[in-house]
This record gives sequence, structure tokens and C-alpha cells, in this order.
Amino acid sequence: MALKGTLKDFGLPDIFQLLSLQKKTGKLTVRSNQNEVSITFRNGYIVSADSLQDPLEHRLGYMLVRRKVITMEQLKKALEVQKETLQHLGHILVSLRFLTAEKLQKYLQLVITQKIYRLFRWKEGEYNFEPREEKAFQDDYFVPLSTQAILMEAVRLLDEWPLIKKKIPSLELVFEKSRRIDPSSIVVSEAAEEVKEEKSKALAPSIGMPLVISPQAHLLYQAIDGTRTVKDLMDSCGFNDFETCRLLSQLMDKQIIRIKSQEVRPSEVKRIRFQIGALTGRLLYLLIIALLVVGVLNILRNPLNTLTPFSPNTSHMVSTMKESISRGRMQQIAQSITVYFLTYGRYPTDLSALVREEFLQPQNLTDPWGREYHYQLFTDRYLLIGLDSQGRRSAQLTIENSLLLTLSSEK
Repeated sequence: MALKGTLKDFGLPDIFQLLSLQKKTGKLTVRSNQNEVSITFRNGYIVSADSLQDPLEHRLGYMLVRRKVITMEQLKKALEVQKETLQHLGHILVSLRFLTAEKLQKYLQLVITQKIYRLFRWKEGEYNFEPREEKAFQDDYFVPLSTQAILMEAVRLLDEWPLIKKKIPSLELVFEKSRRIDPSSIVVSEAAEEVKEEKSKALAPSIGMPLVISPQAHLLYQAIDGTRTVKDLMDSCGFNDFETCRLLSQLMDKQIIRIKSQEVRPSEVKRIRFQIGALTGRLLYLLIIALLVVGVLNILRNPLNTLTPFSPNTSHMVSTMKESISRGRMQQIAQSITVYFLTYGRYPTDLSALVREEFLQPQNLTDPWGREYHYQLFTDRYLLIGLDSQGRRSAQLTIENSLLLTLSSEK
């Protein structure tokens, strides 16, 4: 089965659902004017992801150094060995004992999922799936990812993104540490509860009470010095844009940090003054206005920009993804109904029987909005009905299958 088309005709959620449900093996390539991303599937699971603009091994090495898992000297040594042996970077780092296999697996998964989540924000592009056996990147150190889990997480990210953008509308923002907070009162814990954007309230911390944050948030907190922009913090800590902004939002909610400015930094001001020192004040004003206009136009032309006030509304994309996930769940339910019949010689009278007999998990019987699917059993067929994002019945979310035998003997 070869798939080819544009994202306007067939969205990524539908493509991922199809490859997952049919347990396909092959490579999915998605191209835009700015980048090309390839995702390798094996039996419906994701085993690798790479991009032309930011190759996987480059990003892996960059992240390991930025997060101080390895040193720059160790990375250079591994790259020298790679030139001679042509082995994968991760394998070399493990063989040189610069890195454990467990840590390599962790950071490979982080890099690969980041690439996939970024891909779901694309508005335009072409895709092509070629069914073929592909050796996964670092096959010995990477555990295949559930495509369904990736889809659900992508929906969560797109749901949270607009809320985070309200607090951090630009990557040019500069943050500083709050002077009211004693750094010694900050406690770093893996069990730190993540702030839920829709429920968070910026309450002033009680005096003397410890502030619990995650190691990732603490790493970001340490990098904040009052001069670095959000972009600088991304590069310094090795996080992607969403993760960086999410962590900054959490630190803002705890009043550990605050926005310092959205202005050009001092070093940039000096460079501008040097270049245009001879201009009059009026000409300088006109030049700044022109630069702002050009910047806005560039933002509007860039389909991959999702962190500016001018980025497209993601609500429609989230709804489309949730409906695609819902269709996938309904197909799983239909398959389980068939297996139930083949096992017991009869059809279930209600969907809860599929859970009692351990054909499905309870969460499989509800759609991404938490609503239960409607199941109707007739003498010659059954109906499985789901609702769209507006709570309406939809032909795309309705499955009608004929029974393999009549139920007159069971009535």
C-alpha cells in the first residue's frame, strides 16, 4: 500500500491512524518548503524519525552536551571515531562508555518524539509512504513508540499551546529571576506536580515554604540571567519550543521568574547604533517601523511559525485530530466485537462485555472528549456511533456492520 498526497487532502492524524491500525511497515516522508521529515514504521509502531534540516544525530549530540550528559570533548572524540567507522553516534558513545544504554534510549526517545510533535503543527506539505523494510536508527537502543500514544500526546500539546502562547507570545521575550524568591527555598524533585494551564492560579508563595519544581524546570531556571531570550534558553538547555515555553509558564505561575523585557538586548542596541549612528531621529523611527512591517510579513508567510500572536488558530486542528483518534478507537471496538463473536459464538449485548472479557481497556470505550460510544445490536447488524467535536452524529463516526449470523436463536 503506497500513500501519496497533500496534508490538505489527508491529514497526519488520519495517516498515522491508518498505518497503526493496518500495522504497516515502511517510511513516511513529509515535505514542505522549509523542511523534510521522515518517520519509520514497523508493524504500526514508530521506530525512528529524522529531518533534513536538523538531522537526528546532530540534535542528539547537541542535546547531550547542552544537558551536560556528555562533554564537548567526548562528543568530538565520538565524531572522530564515527568518521573512521561510520557507526551511529549513539553506539559509539555507549561503546566508549561516555553514555549508558539506558540514557541513550531516553534521549533518543526525547529527540524523536520532539521531531514528530513539531510535524503535527505543519499546515501544509506533501506526504509519501513507501511500504518497505527499514532498519531503524539505533535499533538496538530504541524501544518502538505506540502510534496511538503519540497521537494522544500531540492532541494534548496542541490543546495547551494556545494557553501557553497567551503568557509567552514571543520567543524574543527576556526573563529574569524574581528577587522575592530565595533560591535556597527551591526544591528539585522528579515528582514535582506539573502545573495545569487551565487550572493554574498565580498565587504568591508563602514565606518559608519550599517551591518544588522538576529537574527540567530547574535547569531552565539556572539558565535565566536577565539577558537571554526564550530562543537563547532553548539553545542553552536543549529543549524544543513547546517544552521551553511550558516550563517557563510553570515557573511564572510559581512567581519564580518574571518577564523582564521584550526589547532588543543591549548588545544588539550597540550594533544597531554603530550601523545607523549617522541617521537622524526621524529616519531611525521610519527604519524601525519598516523593520517591524517586514518582520510581521515574514511571520505571516511562515507556515511553521506557531509561537506568534499571528499564528493560525489551532482549535480546528485539535478537533480534527481528536475525531481521527475517535475513528481509530471505533475501528478497534469493531475489531474486538468480531473477535468476541469468534470466541463465544455470539455478539456482545453491550460494549462493557468487551472490557469484562479483557478484549479492550475501559478507556477504549470513550472518545477523546470522554464521551461513551453508542452501540445498538439488531438481528442482522449492529451500529457503533460516535459524536464529532460539536457533539453531533457524523457519517465518518458511524460504523454499521452486518452480523456473521442472525441472533434469532438468542432472542
